[in-house]
Amino acid sequence: MWFAYLWRAEFSNGKKITQDPEDLYSKHNSKAEYNPSSFRDFLDYQEEHPNVRLVKFCIFNNEKTYTVSFENPKRPVIYYDENNRYGIPTKHYEWFKCKRDLENVRPIYYRRMEKNLQTQETKILHYVIGFQGNEENGNNFKKELKVV
Repeated sequence: MWFAYLWRAEFSNGKKITQDPEDLYSKHNSKAEYNPSSFRDFLDYQEEHPNVRLVKFCIFNNEKTYTVSFENPKRPVIYYDENNRYGIPTKHYEWFKCKRDLENVRPIYYRRMEKNLQTQETKILHYVIGFQGNEENGNNFKKELKVV
């Protein structure tokens, strides 16, 4: 499967985890009946390093990057960057900036997919990136950006 965007996670200790271009988990076993996607590498790292903070989570290709910044862990920011054909940054837009403090903030990432049951062909309809957290009153707050 070909991906229009790959994901990358950046942590406060400098560690970066980037999606495998074939979306293979680092512990992929070709003989296993089921293997998780490479997103499992991100989840494993967070579980194994609970004191290392996620700083950025983005989806990107050669021209565009959509980023959720957790620099301020209680007030995430979603922004968009674009490069020209030479790879030089040309645009930077802040799409959403959280104006209230949140607790238990975590990234949102998924791909909406469709499968043709006759041909078994799978295609990605769009990507979703964002964040969710809990407000002071306990309500869940989330913000998502659909990337086509």
